[in-house]
Amino acid sequence: MSRVIKKSNLHLTEPRLLSVETAGDVDLNPSNKDSKQIQKNLLNPNDDINELKSETDKIIMETEQMVLDLLHQARSEARETLDAAQDEAELIRSKALEEAREITEQARQSGYEEGLRQAQEAIEADRQLAILQSQEILLEANRMKMAMFESSESDMVRLSLAIAKRVIATELKTNP
Repeated sequence: MSRVIKKSNLHLTEPRLLSVETAGDVDLNPSNKDSKQIQKNLLNPNDDINELKSETDKIIMETEQMVLDLLHQARSEARETLDAAQDEAELIRSKALEEAREITEQARQSGYEEGLRQAQEAIEADRQLAILQSQEILLEANRMKMAMFESSESDMVRLSLAIAKRVIATELKTNP
């Protein structure tokens, strides 16, 4: 990793240009280790530039890698989200189809029961009508029977008397 501190709350500012100035009155005789480093840096400014370029390249590579990792992670999450959404859509579709089947079955059953009820009501109405018609026919038949008895009563009385006369006459002839 680079020496860059990675923070989520990083505040970016405008880039700044660094310049290296060489001083003409610098003591080139080092007295300690730090002065040797300073002298080395002053004598070889390209080394600092190269080191900065190297560090910059390293930061850019790390940033590119982080971007690639984030893209890969975002794609994975998007794929997972899409898969989950498709699964949920399939589940909703399955539930809707099942509900449609249930509603269709209930409607068919309800229609069957309603048709059966109407048929039973029609049959009962026809039965009641047939009973009434039968009763009327029986009453009419009884009236006709009574009318026939009444109209033929005098004929039957005469016929009975005529038969009785003949039976008596025949009996008198055979048994005097």
